[in-house]
Amino acid sequence: MKMIIIEKSQEQDVKRIFDIMNTVKETIQDDDLFCADSKEFITMHIHEAGFILKAVYNEEIIGFLIVRIPKYEEDNLGLDIQLNHKELEKVAHIESVVILPVHRGKGLQKRLMMEAENILSKNGFRYLMATVHPKNLPSLNNFTKLGYEIVKTVRKYGGKKRHILLKRNN
Repeated sequence: MKMIIIEKSQEQDVKRIFDIMNTVKETIQDDDLFCADSKEFITMHIHEAGFILKAVYNEEIIGFLIVRIPKYEEDNLGLDIQLNHKELEKVAHIESVVILPVHRGKGLQKRLMMEAENILSKNGFRYLMATVHPKNLPSLNNFTKLGYEIVKTVRKYGGKKRHILLKRNN
């Protein structure tokens, strides 16, 4: 029986990740629920601004998770919860978790998030943060089951309503 493997993405995965992101975006009826990223954004997170984990089944990427390390960027979610300048270095964003529809319900979002949390914890990140649309209950439930709490609800990404989620690593 073939297993689903979680591993870090490489440059050659960018096109497939971008294609999956846009395939999933097309299946979502409410444009406010999901913001697709550019190929440049994806590439940047493989090389310098974080990392991407991929779920691979039968040598095909079937889902992924983008982690962003925003440091002192103006969109660091730590600013939304008034972290001091020094603490901003310890913030990591769970940017996007995308699973192809045919592979949903297998616990892949949870597996990807747990692996990302493990990597981030080993590297000293104390504040794991994300944004989720209030109506995106499957994603919101996955986050809260892993210990994330809604700390604020604001408008982000050009006016789209989002819950800001936080999980503190000790």
